[in-house]
Amino acid sequence: MIQINKLVVMANESYEDFASKLQTEYSDDCGVRFGLIPKDAFAEINWVKGGEAQAIGKEESEKVWQDLFKTGYIDKDGALIAAFNYDDPAFIF
Repeated sequence: MIQINKLVVMANESYEDFASKLQTEYSDDCGVRFGLIPKDAFAEINWVKGGEAQAIGKEESEKVWQDLFKTGYIDKDGALIAAFNYDDPAFIF
C-alpha cells in the first residue's frame, strides 16, 4: 500500500514570502519544477516481478503517468488537478 504524507502549514505572510523565494531559488539553481510530476517520477519505485523486487523503470513509469493523465488526476504538464483526492472512496491505489 502506498502512503501519502500530508503536511499543512499555517504560515504568516513573511513565511509565505520566504518559502516562495526559496522554491524559486531552488527551481532556478537546480531545475526542480515544484508541483509537477515528471514522466519518470515513478521509475525508481520497486515492485516484485518474478519473485524479486526491482525498480519499475522509465517505460512503466511513463505508463503510470499516462494513466494519471487519462483519469484526470494530472494535466498535460504533470500538475495535480482538483480531481486528485486520495480521501475520495473512489480513489484506488
